[in-house]
Amino acid sequence: MDIRQPHLCGMSLFDIQTGLTGLGFDPGPCDGMYGPLTRDAVRKCQAAYRLGVSGVPGPEIRRLVTQRLPAFRVTTRARAGQSLQGVARELNTTVEAIVEGNRRKRYEDVFPGEQLLVHKRAAAVLDGGELRGPEWTFVARPMETAASMAADACAARGCFGIVSVPTNQREAAGDMIRQASRAGLRGIVLEVADSDLDDDTAWAYLRFVKFVARACRKAGLQLAVGVSVHTRPPGECHSHSPGHAVWRPNGYDLEDVGAAANIVLIDVRDARDPEAFRNSIAWTCKFIPRWKLMAAIELRPYHMDESGARPMSRDDLIKLRARHVVREGIDDSTGLPYLAYRARGAVRQLWLENSASLGRKLHTVNRLNILGAAFRGAADAEEQVLAEIGRRFIIM
Repeated sequence: MDIRQPHLCGMSLFDIQTGLTGLGFDPGPCDGMYGPLTRDAVRKCQAAYRLGVSGVPGPEIRRLVTQRLPAFRVTTRARAGQSLQGVARELNTTVEAIVEGNRRKRYEDVFPGEQLLVHKRAAAVLDGGELRGPEWTFVARPMETAASMAADACAARGCFGIVSVPTNQREAAGDMIRQASRAGLRGIVLEVADSDLDDDTAWAYLRFVKFVARACRKAGLQLAVGVSVHTRPPGECHSHSPGHAVWRPNGYDLEDVGAAANIVLIDVRDARDPEAFRNSIAWTCKFIPRWKLMAAIELRPYHMDESGARPMSRDDLIKLRARHVVREGIDDSTGLPYLAYRARGAVRQLWLENSASLGRKLHTVNRLNILGAAFRGAADAEEQVLAEIGRRFIIM
């Protein structure tokens, strides 16, 4: 027995090395030996998932490896004579995406044999519509009648369907899930009700989520659950993160939601402030595994009120510009662009995402190492905003 081999929690070292390779951490040759390369890969994995960097594969590493998670990172080695642009073309990504994973490459050249890291993230469009090409892993589409779903079976194959069913209509939900399975959908997107609920109603929704999760498993479908998270000034809520207070949905146990769902879509209702966006996502990571978590980002212009963001389509924005004198500006505190106009004696503001503000949010997604981002209103977004997605990470 080699006393230098660490305790592996019932797993073979070969399986751990294979799993680390699949997660994007290079352990060297998968030879079943715990050498310095494997120890370094374990440390990098622990650091990426905030597990405590010890270099010893404990129960958390075993759980990550056995769940066969999607590779959030791509590890490659540069060849002789290969430039950073050449590596980007080979990985079908951009130089900016490589710099995002290797900050020093902003100043250094590529040398032969150098190991480079590129983030690889999932991306979804939540408002239906046509598919956006092979670079999108899945696109959420509205689920309609069985006839229309059958007609769109080819186009919808591999996508997610949006389900909106009252919690007391479990039979209707089960029927829609069976229709989705026959239509070839990959999974279901279930939007959980908003937060201002009494405890009994909130627990009814949680039981409904668990019921849908069981039905999806029987049908061979994935389940994505959307949950809203509100930010409030300090002192108005119970859960706090540095600098901001975050109020989770009343009555919802996010750990139970994360255990039932395959993907959890976190919609930060007041996400104008990048720091509030980051703190809200980081706070949610305490309750939901990072590899299940996606941040929902609104790309359309939107008003903010007590219930959160109220988006506006491109056509509605054109009509608003025709009726009102609209002034453009940049918010000093957040750096987010806005449109201001006067209506009914009051000045109202429409908030917009630009490439800079979206880039900061996607940087947060990368740094926190969560699954990816889900976008609402991609059809109404400006091209430079959509281009920023490809600059920050490879779309799975």
